[in-house]
Amino acid sequence: MDYLLVLLPKIQNLGVWIYWIILLVSLLESLAFVGLFVPGTTALIFAGFMASQGIIDIGDLIWFAAIGGVLGDAASFYIGKHSAERIKTSRLFKPEYEAKGEAFFHRYGDFSVILARFVGPLRPVVPFVAGMVKMRYKKFLVFNIIGAFAAATAYLLIGYFFGEAWGRVGPIIEHAKVGLLILAGAGLVGYIFKKKLFKQ
Repeated sequence: MDYLLVLLPKIQNLGVWIYWIILLVSLLESLAFVGLFVPGTTALIFAGFMASQGIIDIGDLIWFAAIGGVLGDAASFYIGKHSAERIKTSRLFKPEYEAKGEAFFHRYGDFSVILARFVGPLRPVVPFVAGMVKMRYKKFLVFNIIGAFAAATAYLLIGYFFGEAWGRVGPIIEHAKVGLLILAGAGLVGYIFKKKLFKQ
């Protein structure tokens, strides 16, 4: 955790750019097949942690992250609807993920657009499948917005509450480390003394 605390002031220098970076990461994470290589969930949890340290505002973060997610899913839907065959020739395309995305979509129907937000590898695939099977866009948009705000809120709050908890527990852990080092040192000294005593 210490390296994070050292990193935070440097990140703070980015100012309002932090929000736009989070929007971009959320967009890329939701983009068809590109999102398979973007650690968006980790970025959101870390952003939530930064908010807990007072560097950025959690409410604004939710808006930026959710809007990025909505835009990414909308782009994936459009690609699936109009350019599915073209993207299947791309190196980014993963046939096994498309198959899993189709199975997931057919199993959960329209709600898969929301649920996929919480299933890492399927997050950027299900909107693509929804477009490919010609789901009505107005219906897709409703589920897209709900899912984007639900996921952004959930992941950011995980990081936020972790940061809050660390602020309370961190000092206790630091004291515990010192105590453990003292005990370990005392144990080592006792062990060496015991070995020497028995040798005599």
